[in-house]
Amino acid sequence: MKAHSYVSVSFVVVLLINTSLFPQTLDDLSYFPLNVGNQWIYEHSDHSMTDTVVVADTQRVDNKLYYAVKENYDRYLWFRKDNEKYYIVDTLAFKLDPSNIKEYLLYDFGAQTGQSWNTPLTSILLDCEYSGTVFLNSKKDTAVTPYGTFDSCYAFLREVQCVDAGRVKEWFAQGIGRVAYHDESISGIRDYLLKWVNIVMGTNTGDDSFPIREFSLSQNYPNPFNPFTTIEFSVPKEGIVSIKIYNSLGEEIFTVFDGYKNAGKYRINFNSSAFSSGVYLYKLQAGGVLLTKKMIVLK
Repeated sequence: MKAHSYVSVSFVVVLLINTSLFPQTLDDLSYFPLNVGNQWIYEHSDHSMTDTVVVADTQRVDNKLYYAVKENYDRYLWFRKDNEKYYIVDTLAFKLDPSNIKEYLLYDFGAQTGQSWNTPLTSILLDCEYSGTVFLNSKKDTAVTPYGTFDSCYAFLREVQCVDAGRVKEWFAQGIGRVAYHDESISGIRDYLLKWVNIVMGTNTGDDSFPIREFSLSQNYPNPFNPFTTIEFSVPKEGIVSIKIYNSLGEEIFTVFDGYKNAGKYRINFNSSAFSSGVYLYKLQAGGVLLTKKMIVLK
């Protein structure tokens, strides 16, 4: 990735009570939300292992935006979104020469049920599990996971064409992304189900009437609230934005966002459905500036 010189900005939510936390903001209602900081954790059906997937970075080439998706073992896959179509990039070609990108259609959420297409990936740096023929089997499947039950899922079937040949079926839910996948190969059968998801997207409000000269943090509204509230904050210059969650003991639970934001005024729609009633703090920190507000969940 290119080196950047930015002001470091962190947006921190601090929990004042101990609770299990699964916050979400669903500004992006696509079936495969690709925003830096989005994270999915899948659990094997026999509870023996988990698989973590994170949207880790972006890179713009020839006015096209590519997303780096980090999987277990630090493997990165690169995707590009074009409306309802998602292309996967030949990783080797991308690393050697980003100006000569080879990309292939992987998911098409605008396709008709039963439609198919080929994904002829050959990169030695990308598992051949993404090569072969892709079928859109259904737009109304149901997936039952530890995180919840999802109806009206898009179900894709991939017939893998490589040494470890097999079939992969994936289910995608609107606003959430992939909620389950089933893998059959000569190595065995694996089922992974969504255990936890964090979809966070701050959207620029588009209010450019006045130049932003300082960092600001507005009171969330409504407040008290259950379960949705909106938080607005302003960033006067582009910088690294990270959102971290802490429990009542001050222990960091996880990072919900870690990426860049351009200068602008942003709005985050926050879902507290997994929170207990109580008082919380949310903080905007930038260099020597620390802004703090209280929010109240009332159920």
